[in-house]
Amino acid sequence: MNFFERINISFSDCVKKYHLEFLPSYLEDYYNGRLLRVKESVTLDSLEIDDIDEMGGTIILFEKDLIIENALTQSNVDYGPTVIVKGNVSAKNIAFGGACIIIKGDVTVEQTMIGIYNHGVINITGKVTAEYIISDDHCFSIYDKGSKGIFLGFQDLRYHAKDVLSGKYYDDAEENIKIDKIIEAIKKGNSIKKNGNIVSQVQKAIDKFKASKNAKLNLSNLNLTEMPEEIFQLENIKELDLSNNPLKELSLKGMQTDHLKSINLACCSLTEFPIDILNINQIESIDLSFNTISSLPEELPVLNQLKKLLLSHCNFTEFPCILYQVVNLEYLDLGFQDEETLFLIDKALQSLKVLLLSGNANINITAPQPKLYELNISHCLMDTFPIALTKSTHLTHLDMSYNHKMRWLPDEFSELKN
Repeated sequence: MNFFERINISFSDCVKKYHLEFLPSYLEDYYNGRLLRVKESVTLDSLEIDDIDEMGGTIILFEKDLIIENALTQSNVDYGPTVIVKGNVSAKNIAFGGACIIIKGDVTVEQTMIGIYNHGVINITGKVTAEYIISDDHCFSIYDKGSKGIFLGFQDLRYHAKDVLSGKYYDDAEENIKIDKIIEAIKKGNSIKKNGNIVSQVQKAIDKFKASKNAKLNLSNLNLTEMPEEIFQLENIKELDLSNNPLKELSLKGMQTDHLKSINLACCSLTEFPIDILNINQIESIDLSFNTISSLPEELPVLNQLKKLLLSHCNFTEFPCILYQVVNLEYLDLGFQDEETLFLIDKALQSLKVLLLSGNANINITAPQPKLYELNISHCLMDTFPIALTKSTHLTHLDMSYNHKMRWLPDEFSELKN
């Protein structure tokens, strides 16, 4: 390949002279002192990077665009050279193994782009457009959120491999992608796309919702970082499950929530109560468990239909007094808060029937709870039962287990006859 300029140069001089300050410093340990440079854009039928540098350690620098009409490959999955493209890359298919690949421009792939095994690195600053973008346990970073394609093997779980790959590229028994078959297809220029319609996980959930009678939309465990636009036009959603998605914040703007009764946001990396929920006047159940929420909004009482509120494993350090004003609240879970939590409940929650406080070390209940029938104060380091609750004559379910400091019960405890 005589289009390369061969240069012997130190790593530091190479970085400085060719403006490669973005290179990770650890690459110097593997650098063999040789730079292969291409000044102008280059167009090739195909390119196997390992044919240029079989042993690794070389820096291969394309100053402008790299255009490959068929397959661009780097087959050795254990090691390879450092490949830098300052311009754009286009190819029919791309497969990279153990090399460090840094592309500053856009990448356009007609069919498949794949990173194989965990020894290599692919770092793309620009936008990627491909039929399939696959990471096989690979360090694969794409910074442009406008990238388009079916992502497999990333945190993006919008698609499941078995739903989008042709049958011979997915092993149903092992529930794995057949990497060898995909590499073979790439080298032959074959598409791995499944015939027929490609259905995303979100669309499957929507289809299930439309076919159900309970009006529940289950979008849990899809690694969503924002609300999918596909659900904004759905009507009559009564239950919405978004649990186990790293949303960090929730925006319901544009979504039809007129019939929404229940929302599950457990394990969604939320740090604050989602304010948009305050606009859902008819909401009855909210699950915010396993988030780092530490306070509730003063406007919470506007939700006068709210009956069930789950806040276990959050970061509350004191009892949220605003709850006294949530007049129809029947079920409250505040279990397992911060170790320094001090829960003083000195007023009645007039409608409360179920109170779960397990796993909190400092609980002081000084006000009777007139409608309470279930109480869990297990694992709370309590030394006795709260006297005020002996007047909760409807109490029928009581869990005080694992309170090893509890040595006595007040005489009034005998008044709990249910």
